[in-house]
Amino acid sequence: MAGMFYLDTLDDQQSAVVLTGDEARHAVAVRRLKLGEEVTVTNGRGLTGFGKVTASSVRPPQLSIVISRYETETRSMYIHLASALPKGDRQRVMLDMATQAGMDCFTPLMCQRAVSKEGKHAAEKWQRICLEAMKQSRRSWAPVVKPATNLKDFLDSVSSTTQIFVASQNGKTIRHFPAADADTEVVLLVGPEGGFTDTEMTLIQKAGAIELSLGQAVLRTETAAVLATAMIAMPF
Repeated sequence: MAGMFYLDTLDDQQSAVVLTGDEARHAVAVRRLKLGEEVTVTNGRGLTGFGKVTASSVRPPQLSIVISRYETETRSMYIHLASALPKGDRQRVMLDMATQAGMDCFTPLMCQRAVSKEGKHAAEKWQRICLEAMKQSRRSWAPVVKPATNLKDFLDSVSSTTQIFVASQNGKTIRHFPAADADTEVVLLVGPEGGFTDTEMTLIQKAGAIELSLGQAVLRTETAAVLATAMIAMPF
Protein backbone atom coordinates (compact mmCIF):
# COMPACT_ATOMS: atom_id res chain seq x y z
CA MET A 1 0.00 0.00 0.00
CA ALA A 2 1.55 3.28 -1.15
CA GLY A 3 0.22 5.45 1.63
CA MET A 4 -2.72 7.03 3.39
CA PHE A 5 -4.04 10.48 2.52
CA TYR A 6 -6.44 12.84 4.24
CA LEU A 7 -9.59 14.21 2.60
CA ASP A 8 -12.05 15.76 5.03
CA THR A 9 -14.92 15.74 2.50
CA LEU A 10 -14.71 11.97 1.91
CA ASP A 11 -17.99 10.05 2.25
CA ASP A 12 -18.92 6.48 1.41
CA GLN A 13 -21.11 7.45 -1.56
CA GLN A 14 -18.14 8.57 -3.66
CA SER A 15 -16.81 6.20 -6.30
CA ALA A 16 -13.93 8.53 -7.16
CA VAL A 17 -12.14 11.39 -5.40
CA VAL A 18 -9.54 14.01 -6.28
CA LEU A 19 -6.76 15.13 -3.97
CA THR A 20 -5.46 18.67 -4.33
CA GLY A 21 -3.17 21.03 -2.40
CA ASP A 22 -0.61 19.66 0.06
CA GLU A 23 -1.98 16.11 0.01
CA ALA A 24 -1.68 15.89 -3.77
CA ARG A 25 1.71 17.59 -3.74
CA HIS A 26 3.02 15.01 -1.29
CA ALA A 27 1.57 12.15 -3.32
CA VAL A 28 2.93 13.37 -6.65
CA ALA A 29 6.19 15.14 -5.81
CA VAL A 30 7.35 13.22 -2.73
CA ARG A 31 5.82 9.76 -2.97
CA ARG A 32 5.87 9.87 -6.80
CA LEU A 33 2.79 7.68 -7.07
CA LYS A 34 2.20 6.04 -10.41
CA LEU A 35 -0.99 5.10 -12.23
CA GLY A 36 -2.52 1.94 -10.83
CA GLU A 37 -0.86 2.15 -7.42
CA GLU A 38 -3.05 1.31 -4.43
CA VAL A 39 -3.78 4.06 -1.92
CA THR A 40 -6.07 4.69 1.03
CA VAL A 41 -7.96 7.88 1.83
CA THR A 42 -9.52 8.80 5.19
CA ASN A 43 -11.73 11.64 6.37
CA GLY A 44 -10.28 11.48 9.88
CA ARG A 45 -13.69 10.55 11.29
CA GLY A 46 -13.48 6.78 11.02
CA LEU A 47 -14.09 6.32 7.29
CA THR A 48 -11.39 4.92 5.00
CA GLY A 49 -11.61 4.39 1.25
CA PHE A 50 -9.40 1.95 -0.64
CA GLY A 51 -8.62 2.58 -4.29
CA LYS A 52 -6.13 3.09 -7.10
CA VAL A 53 -4.53 6.09 -8.76
CA THR A 54 -6.11 6.85 -12.14
CA ALA A 55 -4.52 10.21 -13.00
CA SER A 56 -2.03 12.72 -11.60
CA SER A 57 -0.46 16.09 -12.39
CA VAL A 58 2.33 18.18 -10.89
CA ARG A 59 1.06 21.65 -11.90
CA PRO A 60 -1.38 22.05 -10.34
CA PRO A 61 -0.77 19.17 -7.90
CA GLN A 62 -3.68 16.79 -8.32
CA LEU A 63 -4.31 13.08 -7.82
CA SER A 64 -7.40 11.21 -9.04
CA ILE A 65 -8.39 8.01 -7.25
CA VAL A 66 -11.09 5.45 -7.99
CA ILE A 67 -12.46 3.97 -4.77
CA SER A 68 -13.23 0.25 -4.78
CA ARG A 69 -14.44 -0.18 -1.20
CA TYR A 70 -14.92 1.57 2.12
CA GLU A 71 -14.39 0.55 5.72
CA THR A 72 -15.65 2.28 8.85
CA GLU A 73 -13.59 1.97 12.01
CA THR A 74 -15.53 1.97 15.26
CA ARG A 75 -13.62 3.80 17.94
CA SER A 76 -13.43 1.51 20.97
CA MET A 77 -12.25 4.08 23.51
CA TYR A 78 -11.89 7.85 23.60
CA ILE A 79 -8.59 8.99 25.11
CA HIS A 80 -8.35 12.68 25.98
CA LEU A 81 -4.83 13.79 26.85
CA ALA A 82 -4.71 16.99 28.91
CA SER A 83 -1.11 17.91 29.45
CA ALA A 84 1.23 20.74 30.30
CA LEU A 85 3.32 21.76 27.31
CA PRO A 86 6.91 20.58 27.05
CA LYS A 87 9.53 22.93 25.65
CA GLY A 88 10.13 23.68 21.98
CA ASP A 89 10.17 20.83 19.48
CA ARG A 90 9.30 18.34 22.21
CA GLN A 91 5.69 19.46 21.71
CA ARG A 92 5.85 17.98 18.21
CA VAL A 93 7.36 14.77 19.55
CA MET A 94 4.63 14.42 22.19
CA LEU A 95 1.71 14.94 19.80
CA ASP A 96 3.21 12.78 17.06
CA MET A 97 3.85 9.83 19.34
CA ALA A 98 0.69 10.21 21.43
CA THR A 99 -1.39 10.14 18.24
CA GLN A 100 0.32 6.94 17.15
CA ALA A 101 -0.30 5.47 20.61
CA GLY A 102 -4.06 6.15 20.46
CA MET A 103 -4.79 9.72 21.60
CA ASP A 104 -8.15 11.05 20.37
CA CYS A 105 -8.14 14.56 21.82
CA PHE A 106 -5.52 16.96 23.18
CA THR A 107 -5.96 19.90 25.55
CA PRO A 108 -2.90 21.94 26.57
CA LEU A 109 -3.05 22.67 30.29
CA MET A 110 -1.89 25.96 31.75
CA CYS A 111 -0.33 24.81 35.02
CA GLN A 112 1.27 26.80 37.83
CA ARG A 113 4.74 25.33 37.25
CA ALA A 114 4.53 25.26 33.46
CA VAL A 115 7.21 27.11 31.51
CA SER A 116 5.91 26.78 27.95
CA LYS A 117 2.73 28.45 26.71
CA GLU A 118 0.63 28.08 23.59
CA GLY A 119 2.12 30.30 20.89
CA LYS A 120 0.46 32.06 17.98
CA HIS A 121 -0.85 29.61 15.38
CA ALA A 122 0.24 26.72 17.62
CA ALA A 123 -3.15 24.98 17.45
CA GLU A 124 -3.03 24.84 13.64
CA LYS A 125 0.53 23.47 13.75
CA TRP A 126 -0.41 20.85 16.34
CA GLN A 127 -3.42 19.76 14.28
CA ARG A 128 -1.16 19.22 11.25
CA ILE A 129 1.23 17.17 13.37
CA CYS A 130 -1.65 14.97 14.55
CA LEU A 131 -2.93 14.50 11.00
CA GLU A 132 0.49 13.44 9.76
CA ALA A 133 0.87 10.99 12.65
CA MET A 134 -2.63 9.64 11.99
CA LYS A 135 -1.75 8.90 8.37
CA GLN A 136 1.65 7.45 9.22
CA SER A 137 0.13 5.04 11.75
CA ARG A 138 -2.81 4.18 9.45
CA ARG A 139 -5.42 5.40 11.90
CA SER A 140 -8.72 6.68 10.56
CA TRP A 141 -9.60 8.97 13.48
CA ALA A 142 -7.85 12.33 13.62
CA PRO A 143 -7.23 13.70 17.13
CA VAL A 144 -9.00 16.94 17.99
CA VAL A 145 -6.85 19.77 19.35
CA LYS A 146 -8.65 21.90 21.95
CA PRO A 147 -7.79 25.44 23.12
CA ALA A 148 -5.45 25.83 26.07
CA THR A 149 -7.19 26.07 29.43
CA ASN A 150 -6.35 26.15 33.12
CA LEU A 151 -6.71 23.02 35.22
CA LYS A 152 -9.79 24.09 37.21
CA ASP A 153 -11.81 25.06 34.12
CA PHE A 154 -10.80 21.85 32.41
CA LEU A 155 -11.84 19.64 35.32
CA ASP A 156 -15.14 21.52 35.61
CA SER A 157 -15.85 20.63 31.96
CA VAL A 158 -15.23 16.89 32.37
CA SER A 159 -18.34 14.71 32.50
CA SER A 160 -19.06 12.84 35.72
CA THR A 161 -19.01 9.56 33.77
CA THR A 162 -15.48 10.14 32.48
CA GLN A 163 -12.67 8.12 34.00
CA ILE A 164 -9.77 10.39 34.98
CA PHE A 165 -6.17 9.27 35.45
CA VAL A 166 -3.28 11.46 36.57
CA ALA A 167 0.34 10.50 36.03
CA SER A 168 1.92 10.21 39.48
CA GLN A 169 4.93 8.55 41.07
CA ASN A 170 2.70 7.82 44.07
CA GLY A 171 0.11 5.95 42.05
CA LYS A 172 -0.46 2.31 41.24
CA THR A 173 0.52 0.56 38.02
CA ILE A 174 -2.02 -0.13 35.28
CA ARG A 175 -2.14 -3.79 36.34
CA HIS A 176 -4.05 -2.78 39.48
CA PHE A 177 -6.98 -1.36 37.53
CA PRO A 178 -9.65 -3.22 35.53
CA ALA A 179 -9.62 -2.53 31.82
CA ALA A 180 -11.83 0.39 30.86
CA ASP A 181 -15.08 -0.42 29.08
CA ALA A 182 -14.94 -0.18 25.31
CA ASP A 183 -17.16 2.91 25.17
CA THR A 184 -15.45 4.74 28.02
CA GLU A 185 -14.01 8.24 27.73
CA VAL A 186 -10.70 8.44 29.55
CA VAL A 187 -8.93 11.65 30.53
CA LEU A 188 -5.17 11.53 31.15
CA LEU A 189 -3.69 14.39 33.16
CA VAL A 190 0.03 15.05 32.82
CA GLY A 191 1.72 17.86 34.67
CA PRO A 192 4.78 19.95 33.85
CA GLU A 193 8.31 18.93 34.76
CA GLY A 194 8.22 19.61 38.47
CA GLY A 195 4.73 18.17 38.72
CA PHE A 196 1.39 19.58 39.73
CA THR A 197 1.37 21.81 42.81
CA ASP A 198 -0.36 20.73 46.03
CA THR A 199 -3.25 23.05 45.17
CA GLU A 200 -3.60 21.51 41.72
CA MET A 201 -3.43 17.98 43.13
CA THR A 202 -6.24 18.84 45.53
CA LEU A 203 -8.41 19.86 42.57
CA ILE A 204 -7.48 16.68 40.73
CA GLN A 205 -8.29 14.47 43.70
CA LYS A 206 -11.63 16.18 44.24
CA ALA A 207 -12.46 15.39 40.62
CA GLY A 208 -12.05 11.70 41.43
CA ALA A 209 -8.86 11.13 39.48
CA ILE A 210 -6.97 7.87 39.86
CA GLU A 211 -3.21 8.20 40.35
CA LEU A 212 -1.42 6.12 37.71
CA SER A 213 2.21 5.17 38.19
CA LEU A 214 4.44 5.24 35.12
CA GLY A 215 7.37 3.72 36.99
CA GLN A 216 10.01 5.03 39.37
CA ALA A 217 11.96 7.14 36.87
CA VAL A 218 11.37 10.89 36.70
CA LEU A 219 10.02 11.38 33.18
CA ARG A 220 9.87 14.36 30.90
CA THR A 221 6.38 15.66 30.21
CA GLU A 222 6.22 14.29 26.67
CA THR A 223 7.53 10.89 27.75
CA ALA A 224 4.91 10.63 30.51
CA ALA A 225 2.14 11.70 28.13
CA VAL A 226 3.02 9.10 25.49
CA LEU A 227 3.60 6.29 27.99
CA ALA A 228 0.31 6.97 29.78
CA THR A 229 -1.59 7.04 26.49
CA ALA A 230 -0.09 3.73 25.40
CA MET A 231 -0.87 2.13 28.77
CA ILE A 232 -4.54 3.08 28.58
CA ALA A 233 -4.93 2.27 24.89
CA MET A 234 -3.38 -1.19 25.26
CA PRO A 235 -3.52 -2.23 28.94
CA PHE A 236 -1.37 -5.19 29.86
